[in-house]
Amino acid sequence: MKYNPVPVCLYLLYLLLLPFASMTMAQNPVIAFYPFNYTPDISPKEESQIRKAFQDEFSKNTRFVVIENNFAEMMLKEQGLTTFPVCEENVCFAKMGELLVANLLTAGNVVRKKNTIYLELVVIDVASKKDLYKKNYSIKSESIDEVYVYSCIAANDVADNLLLLKSGIQTPELTTAAISVKKKKSRKAITWISLSSALIGGGAAAYFLYSNKDDDKSLSNKTPVVPLDDAPSRP
Repeated sequence: MKYNPVPVCLYLLYLLLLPFASMTMAQNPVIAFYPFNYTPDISPKEESQIRKAFQDEFSKNTRFVVIENNFAEMMLKEQGLTTFPVCEENVCFAKMGELLVANLLTAGNVVRKKNTIYLELVVIDVASKKDLYKKNYSIKSESIDEVYVYSCIAANDVADNLLLLKSGIQTPELTTAAISVKKKKSRKAITWISLSSALIGGGAAAYFLYSNKDDDKSLSNKTPVVPLDDAPSRP
């Protein structure tokens, strides 16, 4: 039986591409949302809605990994804490960010002026303990649903500007600090890698089966062909 090395080479190339694609997906910054400091004229529910809007919108963005509330509460309990401590300095925020295993941490103050809530937002780079992004947002507050909707708009603006900063583009609201994570490959590159891996894997399997079939016809005495083990499923 003549040995054809092409299917084996293609299969090995397929296996090499799989971890590369997984690594590029894992290079997104991890972000945590710290409870905002708020004045007495802001209700706890309003603060909670603002933070929930940020968590929901960032969770929809595939270029960020969001620390969920359940995980944050679990980490607090492990440290013997029942609530988040009130922080005012970046050192304190950065320490909590390290506790939550985050690269970035949002914090800030929430105040009310008539029917409008003002969010003084800051995004802190945990590694450097420096402000990465600062901006004030106005949030209409005639109803709790309106608070959520306008907070979602603010959250999307923050996400867009953080991605601009990550790509090296500066805007007036951005500081000169750099996000302490590697640059992520474009989604197109990841898609092509995944598609190429699938095509290579499928082509290798088809070629291998076809080559075995042709070789079997040339043999006068049929002998059992032992197939290769199935390729490991993609995560």
